[in-house]
Amino acid sequence: MIYTSYFGNLKKLPKKITPIAICISKPQFWTGPQYTKIAPTQDILYEYKYNGMDWETYTERFNNEVLAKLSPKEVLEELKMFVPKGNDIALICYEKPDEHCHRHLVKKWFVDAGIECKEFVVLEDVIPEKKKEQPKFSLKL
Repeated sequence: MIYTSYFGNLKKLPKKITPIAICISKPQFWTGPQYTKIAPTQDILYEYKYNGMDWETYTERFNNEVLAKLSPKEVLEELKMFVPKGNDIALICYEKPDEHCHRHLVKKWFVDAGIECKEFVVLEDVIPEKKKEQPKFSLKL
């Protein structure tokens, strides 16, 4: 199974999921594997972050300039080389799940090719903590 996630979620990944960074530049603390074939190009990233490229154009360029040149099945086989037998894969980048990120485009690319891929979700991130209920009565002394 392939999951997607972000660096801020690394400590929540189970030991049976091997994280692989799929960004152009990784954080200084990251010592794990990095696979840049499915990262945006410097040009695409720069245009999006600094020159006002909209998400629709980013998506089109990323799909055409990066993903269209690759085979999802071949990429999966290459990713497996980083992973101990029996482990799943987590493709890691910077953005939180609700933010635009190329890993969501990579996820769709895998799914469209019939390869199971989904965002790694921790239940506590989805269900907010229950608020402490206020007492329904008060005691006056």
